[in-house]
Amino acid sequence: MTKREELKKELLAMIKMHRERIPEDVLQKAEGLALEQLKQQQDKQLAAEGKVAYDRKAAQSVVETFLTKYDPEGRFAALLKANMTTH
Repeated sequence: MTKREELKKELLAMIKMHRERIPEDVLQKAEGLALEQLKQQQDKQLAAEGKVAYDRKAAQSVVETFLTKYDPEGRFAALLKANMTTH
């Protein structure tokens, strides 16, 4: 085992030891805050590149609304759905 692997193993053991002492609700809150902060950082990076974050639910809602209005028979929607599930 290389020195780097040994250090990594030791670090993971230390994290595990300390993590076991922290109440589960505190860990969940910390994880939620970390994920929120990561998303904000990613959104800022995308904004700096002139892009916006992709929101799957919002995109799905927009497409469904569009298809409801402009494809009332559902032909195109069925074709689109069949094509998307095969790829």
